[in-house]
Amino acid sequence: MWKRAFIAMGLVAAGVLLWTGRMSVVQFAIGSVRTRIGQLFGVDRLHHFILSLQGSALLLVVIGVLVLILGVRRARKSGDRK
Repeated sequence: MWKRAFIAMGLVAAGVLLWTGRMSVVQFAIGSVRTRIGQLFGVDRLHHFILSLQGSALLLVVIGVLVLILGVRRARKSGDRK
């Protein structure tokens, strides 16, 4: 139970950190105009990149919450609270 709770909280925390720090991640990924990665992203690709970061952050949070809810339900059903 505790392992799942820590994993779930880690997933939720990772999702929240990715959501709040997505613009920092975008600036890191783009870099300066002189880098190869910076040249790969146009305006449309940049918008899709930001949306993919938001989607993955939301997915991490949802998975973490589901793991936490299912773990609590399983512990209550079995009566085993180790």
